[in-house]
Amino acid sequence: MKKIINLPVEITIMQEEMRGKPIYVAVCPVNGIASQGRTLIEAEENIKEALLLYMDTSEGSLTEEKSEFKPPY
Repeated sequence: MKKIINLPVEITIMQEEMRGKPIYVAVCPVNGIASQGRTLIEAEENIKEALLLYMDTSEGSLTEEKSEFKPPY
C-alpha cells in the first residue's frame, strides 16, 4: 500500500561554492533535513527524497534501540 501525502514544507535553497564550482544546498528548517545538488533542480529532487525518507522512518519503522538514541549535546 502506498501513501501519498501532500504537505506544504518550507525549503531554503542556497547557492554555495565547493572547489571553485557552484553547488546548491537545500535545507528544511522545520526538521533539520538538508541535501545538496549540482543544479537547483537536483538539489530540489534530493531534498524531496530526503524528506520522504525522514517521514518514512518517523512513522515507527525505527527499532527501539535506534529510537532511544540521544545526541551528545
